[in-house]
Amino acid sequence: MLSDIVRVIRQFRPDVIITRFSPVPGNTHGHHTASAVLALEAFGLAGDASAFPEQIGPLRPWRPRRILWNSFGPNWGAVDSGDGVLHLGIDGDDPVTGAPFATIAARSRSMHRTQGFANFSAAAAGSGPRIESFRVLGGDPASVDIMDGVDTTWGRVPGGAEIGRLAGLVIGNSTLRTPRRACRPCSSCGAGWPRWPLIP
Repeated sequence: MLSDIVRVIRQFRPDVIITRFSPVPGNTHGHHTASAVLALEAFGLAGDASAFPEQIGPLRPWRPRRILWNSFGPNWGAVDSGDGVLHLGIDGDDPVTGAPFATIAARSRSMHRTQGFANFSAAAAGSGPRIESFRVLGGDPASVDIMDGVDTTWGRVPGGAEIGRLAGLVIGNSTLRTPRRACRPCSSCGAGWPRWPLIP
């Protein structure tokens, strides 16, 4: 199983990995803890070419920037206020439907019927501020955001500058309610879109 997780990291090459559970045994099921233990171990091995060398060739070693635990406070769902914890606001409303993101999440969770969540009420999801907490488990430290130090621009991709320019035109020319306008800046591009490898 560890080799499978290393393979997935090398294949998808994430900048950041987030575990839902802590690798320290505690107030959850053993298989939840095991998922975090395996993720943390795979994080350390994915960038080592000597680990599972049979994968090297089709894939290349890849070391994500950091791995974090989506932590919580003393009670499940509470904000973790410990030292060095990053906080990320996830509240708000969907701009198209107007529904709170918490309500959409609750509807999704109600589909997890094998865990008995079919009766999970979307109305009970509530609204208002919602904060998620993150603790760095390994890799580079982060002080402001889970993506600290990660280049999230098109500039990281060969030929990406032109893609970034065209994407800016698309975004600037459209709205969430009129996505068809996004096609106008590209209607004359034709073969002008640069090509780049799937794995730069």
